[in-house]
Amino acid sequence: MLASSLLFFLFLWISAFAGMTKDVLDYNSFAHIPVLQEGRIKPLDSFARVELKKIYGDVSLPGEPAIEWLASVMFNPSGAAEQKIFKVRVPEVVNILSLPEHETPVFSFAEISTVFAGREQFIKTLMDKDRKSLTANEQEIIRLYVNANDFAEILGSFSLLMPFADMDADIHKQLGLPENADVNYLDLLKIREKINVALLATVKKKGDHIAEYSAIEQRNAKISYHMNLIETIDKNNSLLRVIPPSWHGTDEWLAPWAVIEKGAGSPASAELFRHWQKLYAAYNSDNAVEWKNESGALLASGLAAQNVRPLAITLEVLYNFLDLLNKSLIGYALGFAAAIIALMRSNRKWGIAAYAIIGVSAGVHALAILSRMTILMRPPVSTLYESMIFVSFMAAVFGLWLERKRKNPDGLIISSAISCLLIISANIFAADGDTLEVLVAVLNTNFWLATHVVCITTGYASALVAGTIAHLCLFKRAVGKSTPESLATLQSRLHSVALVALLFTAVGTMLGGIWADQSWGRFWGWDPKENGALWIVLWLIWLLHARVAGQLSELGFAACMALINIVVALAWVGVNLLSVGLHSYGFTDTAATSLGVFCVAEVLFVVGITGFSFLHRKLYQ
Repeated sequence: MLASSLLFFLFLWISAFAGMTKDVLDYNSFAHIPVLQEGRIKPLDSFARVELKKIYGDVSLPGEPAIEWLASVMFNPSGAAEQKIFKVRVPEVVNILSLPEHETPVFSFAEISTVFAGREQFIKTLMDKDRKSLTANEQEIIRLYVNANDFAEILGSFSLLMPFADMDADIHKQLGLPENADVNYLDLLKIREKINVALLATVKKKGDHIAEYSAIEQRNAKISYHMNLIETIDKNNSLLRVIPPSWHGTDEWLAPWAVIEKGAGSPASAELFRHWQKLYAAYNSDNAVEWKNESGALLASGLAAQNVRPLAITLEVLYNFLDLLNKSLIGYALGFAAAIIALMRSNRKWGIAAYAIIGVSAGVHALAILSRMTILMRPPVSTLYESMIFVSFMAAVFGLWLERKRKNPDGLIISSAISCLLIISANIFAADGDTLEVLVAVLNTNFWLATHVVCITTGYASALVAGTIAHLCLFKRAVGKSTPESLATLQSRLHSVALVALLFTAVGTMLGGIWADQSWGRFWGWDPKENGALWIVLWLIWLLHARVAGQLSELGFAACMALINIVVALAWVGVNLLSVGLHSYGFTDTAATSLGVFCVAEVLFVVGITGFSFLHRKLYQ
């Protein structure tokens, strides 16, 4: 009896679930529809993630993926305008803008747009100021204003396809539409001149006395007013560029309103508008079959457009979904924990487990880098973000190589720690932008990106590994529990990795000079980035020669080599904070505080632990 009851309950539950989900919209095709943003053709899924991260600070809302959020903004603007998604990151701004009291500082577009109404001159004054002179409050106000404008553009992207209410039979007849069909701005555009002529005659005869207008005259006035209002709000809308080029000789993708404003309509764009209109209707009627058919038709049209690579579109959606870099971050963290346990317990099984976990994580990491290369059709390193994820990968590879060669978990601990920290840093540096960004022209040279940039970033990775090994040497000396043999092994490993770092940074710097000659007509111009590369090379040469010549003890060598992390950080990230020189493009300038804290912490650690080691040796010799 109980079994029968359970089976019956299970049947009811499955039936109820099937009933609830049968009309759920399938966003797969919709997510793949190509769109042009920031000079790159990408899937709507990426567009949604970038825009939502700017506004909300994350690539999804609780229980709602970015692509579903985007659909609601496009096709249900009134509901989307009330959704609380605008996060205020600086608490004081809530009071400055007189925003309503909320338990958390998250507001709707309706609330944000209300407080900005009438403050255009104030915003203009802020935006005209030098960026470096802006306070944190002012920067946050500008960010909110810009994001609100972008949201408004998405909100009104398809307002020209939204139905007008209360259209009488006469309008349907003039447009040749069935009586029960929806009438939108695009439909009314066909008879607008006729309506305006009739309205002008009415105004001339009856003035502004609306009460004296007939039903048809009032209808004409209402239509004219609504069309003018929509145009005033949305006619400059150019953010959501989902309409592919439809005329021979042009490669410009347009937003729906831009097609009208630029007179770029064609039979192809008219057909696309019909599909978008049907998609809009399917969304608002929860018609899953129609939604899937129309989004599929729009996807097919977009993939057939010039300069669209279907493989790249599909791979990018998959890359977004799998989130491989953050999965590798989790793997590195687990590998680090396993390596620590292996070291503390001297347990080989835990060491093997750590090696396997970090190896798999590096494989996932490599897959992420290969996916990015395929999507962008360029070598793995071209931006600061990409350099961080590549250096973190190379650090993991160095760790695996050291462990395989020396059968010691030290290399795994070092490499996994570096990889974790760099992926976290990359996520911070990525901030609100698209990490799959288009390069400035001077950087878009695949040969040099594949040689100079890969070589120099491999040098960064090996230098950071050497610096971290030096930290471990200092720590083991300070603790005093390591045998002379293990310290000698670690010191030998430090020498080897330092030589590898010198090789890659020196060759990378020379290749950079050749690239500079081809691009700017000179090999060396004392540019800050060039000087930064030279710092690393000179620091490594000085330390290695001083040690060979006997001018530095093992302790001194380890202490100075530990400081290579600061040299690399300044050469790699620090010089870009100066915002000068030929290499200042394409990088963030928000890392000054973090970089300063890192450098101070490194100096304090190295000085403190070196002094402790020196005293420990003097006392116990």
